Amino acid sequence: MSDITHQEIFVHKSGRQYRVRWIQDHDATSPLEWSDCHGVVVEMGWNPLSEYQMEQHLLDEEPDLEEETRLRMLRPLYKNSRGVRDLYYDVMASLEVARTEWGHVTPEDCMKAVDADYKYLKGWYDDEWHWVFLELTAIIDGELDFDIQSNVGGYESGLALDEDMAEDKLAVLDEAVKELEWDRRRLSHPAQMELAF
Repeated sequence: MSDITHQEIFVHKSGRQYRVRWIQDHDATSPLEWSDCHGVVVEMGWNPLSEYQMEQHLLDEEPDLEEETRLRMLRPLYKNSRGVRDLYYDVMASLEVARTEWGHVTPEDCMKAVDADYKYLKGWYDDEWHWVFLELTAIIDGELDFDIQSNVGGYESGLALDEDMAEDKLAVLDEAVKELEWDRRRLSHPAQMELAF
């Protein structure tokens, strides 16, 4: 039960009821592996946020001013507890990606977009949110009907509880009910055309 992020009874506009459970997906990996349009993340074996280590790097490598600025702008993303390489968010490189590859971002809003992307990724690494899958089970005559059930993954845990995402959540549930009911009708009536639900 501890894996259930949220559970509720959803009454569809058709009047049918469904048990909705948002369940943590422990197999899901970092958003960097699941989706595109993120900034640049680098692995480093030294800590650029440590003034001592930064000064040592500058003495050893003698980087130009642009490279030094890039290193000083790095933000911590994930500290590897096994003492291997840590992850850092490369703000300078990410600004260039936002400017050239994130088509929906105006040049004036690049920094806001990079800040938001960093916050999103950092939230996942800091366990502020996780991936969940939606389990939808029909309720027939007051009983759960496990023959009419679906599981769909790839949602953020905030979708289940964040009031600012209520419209998105409703749209997801409506679409899930539509798919579930279409699958149920297709099995019951294989030759029937799909009708609006």
